[in-house]
Amino acid sequence: MQVELLPTGASQLFTYQIWAWDAGAQPRLVVVQDRDSASSRVVDDIQRVLRTEVREDPETAVVEFFLAPEWLGLAVDTWESDEAEDGGGFVPGLTRRLVVRTTARTPECYAGWKRRTAALTTSEHLVLDDGCADHKVVRAKLEVRPDVGTVVLCCEPGRHGQFLRQCVQAGVHTVLWHRADHGAQVGADLSGVLHGTEPHGVPEAVRLERAKAMAEPGCTTHRGGQLSLLHDPPDHRPPPLAPEPWVLAEPPR
Repeated sequence: MQVELLPTGASQLFTYQIWAWDAGAQPRLVVVQDRDSASSRVVDDIQRVLRTEVREDPETAVVEFFLAPEWLGLAVDTWESDEAEDGGGFVPGLTRRLVVRTTARTPECYAGWKRRTAALTTSEHLVLDDGCADHKVVRAKLEVRPDVGTVVLCCEPGRHGQFLRQCVQAGVHTVLWHRADHGAQVGADLSGVLHGTEPHGVPEAVRLERAKAMAEPGCTTHRGGQLSLLHDPPDHRPPPLAPEPWVLAEPPR
């Protein structure tokens, strides 16, 4: 399932469109909401589409939020609905692999994405920490590691937006970061999530970390508590969000 989310005002209300996608087919537009709606309404529609439009066998559906770069930090993985489901509310970030993608991909970064994707299974991830003083340092690190397709951000949260945009333009398609914390320990924790995980398994590994954090509400330091994942290969994009020459195709395994 793919949701193009358009925040309005102070990002507490949204308009959105939802597509359903099945392997071997084009995404199908199934919801258009042009009235300002709260996050709970977005989740209600996600739950309804999962029930009526998406076949989840043998794996549960991935929920992908397409966002403009300035909104990638939205805590969409924590959104929930009060609508009863087996006696409780519905939290997509708990029961589904939930990722954010960006609407800002351009054809200019296609070559970088293609190169980095080809090396996904053999290259190590790159850590961008507090030592990245500014955007020039990040650009240099990405330039000297043209094979890196996965990045861990553990720099100060105020730098996340700029560094995320640079990763996108360099062709990086997987970025993992903590929305509120930073430092060497955060970098080690997030690297631990990636350790031993195949590239296509990162969304599920992140989902489990979020679930563990929700299972320990008294622990405010669990690494899954405010975990965000940009997992954004240029495939399976709904037609309005798929610039040439990208082709809707199976993601690399």
